[in-house]
Amino acid sequence: MRLFMRSIAFLLAACATQPSNYDTASSLPSTASIERPEDPEAAQMVDHFLSIMDARMKLAEDIGRLETRDQYVREVFIGMFRNPELDPDVRSAFQESGGVYVDLIDEINTQELRDVLGNITWRELAEYENNLFKRAFHIVQHSNDEQYRADVLEEIQPLAEEGLIEGQQFALMFDRVELQKNQTQLYGTQTKCIDGVLDTPGLLNPEDVDERRAQMGMRPLSEYLETNRQLYGPCSNKQ
Repeated sequence: MRLFMRSIAFLLAACATQPSNYDTASSLPSTASIERPEDPEAAQMVDHFLSIMDARMKLAEDIGRLETRDQYVREVFIGMFRNPELDPDVRSAFQESGGVYVDLIDEINTQELRDVLGNITWRELAEYENNLFKRAFHIVQHSNDEQYRADVLEEIQPLAEEGLIEGQQFALMFDRVELQKNQTQLYGTQTKCIDGVLDTPGLLNPEDVDERRAQMGMRPLSEYLETNRQLYGPCSNKQ
């Protein structure tokens, strides 16, 4: 027993004195441990890369965690009800009950995203971390907090006008906000089951929609709808 305890003490001491390449607080590699190349230009590039990792990896981790929840719950949920052989009543009952869990995930994600972003603006994300902007965007788009989404839309509209974000991102959020205000959607991005077919409710001037979509870099509405119908499978007006 005494020998065993001495062995444990030795191992603990060794771990304490052994140099580590990891930041134990965050389980991330220490950028200070990365050897710089001899080539000056390459060394400068490495320094710049590592400075980005130091400054933004934690933000990327936090947003990525929320995005994983957001996407995973939908992949499983949709994958279970899209089977065309599923009884329509079973599908509707499953969607109604399972959808409650999806809504709860969205509620948690919304609050945590607010905390994660803190004082970071959507412009800052779009200008310096556009890939993180895209991930955070999905969380807001799926949020049940209508006022929060409307506030974010107001922030990102000038970004779309300046070309800092994809036109489709603005179109998706714009249509959803407008429908929630009982207004018409412009781009046909929001769908629901109408007479047993997934379609676009409240669409302004349908004959001009493809022109508006093209201005946002989006494909024709008919192609978009076909993709969504294949993704979500049969629909019921009970949804």
